[in-house]
Amino acid sequence: MGAVLVSPYISLAAFGVQTLVTYMSNTGAFGKTNKEVSENYFSLSTPAGYAFAIWGVIFTWEGVFVVNQLLNCTLTKNIGLWWISANVLQTIWSFAFAQEALVTSAFILSGLAGSMYMCAGAATSQSIVYVRGPLSLHAGWVAVAALLNWNLALVGNEASLNTQIAAAYSTVGAAVLGAMSMLLWKRDVVFATSIAWALVAIYVKQRNQKAISLSHFHKATIARLGLYGAGVIGVGIVTLLCDGVY
Repeated sequence: MGAVLVSPYISLAAFGVQTLVTYMSNTGAFGKTNKEVSENYFSLSTPAGYAFAIWGVIFTWEGVFVVNQLLNCTLTKNIGLWWISANVLQTIWSFAFAQEALVTSAFILSGLAGSMYMCAGAATSQSIVYVRGPLSLHAGWVAVAALLNWNLALVGNEASLNTQIAAAYSTVGAAVLGAMSMLLWKRDVVFATSIAWALVAIYVKQRNQKAISLSHFHKATIARLGLYGAGVIGVGIVTLLCDGVY
């Protein structure tokens, strides 16, 4: 699948359609906006709203990526259908999430995370500006977003409080493990940075919860773990940068 050479014009079209649909979904064109759904199904790992501003960076940077493909398609010849798959899944996810199909959207977002991971890993060029950077940023963010989506699915399906608590702790743990693995294995600073961004946002959202009940206690604890995890990732990033990874 990754070896298929896809026309850069098809890649550009897929990106354009996906970006348009994503924008429209946040106007309520297909149901509820992403913000409304997130507020309706508040989980113990919900991040602060500002975290989602990263989409602006992702779309802008990927815009540079797809335009650069038109100039030199050999830079991305190994990405093939993974890029198309990612854009199709992102488009479908917008409809599913707007309709509050939380389990379905979680499966879709998990597939999207896998596709973006393959895109970042299969890129011929390691250019941080034009290829690897935007793909890794997107891959890291949707990896965390998929975990968050599963947490919302548990809330939407009225899972027990203990299950939701376990899922929230697992989300933070998996995010930190994923970021550190990519730092050590792929030396991917951008991927790790997007995950650290999400963890700090979880801390900001959950930190002010008072320990007046079991769930509030865990909110505060999860917040601190998110911050500590982001700190660990930050140390790893600085270490690699000092080693001249880029």
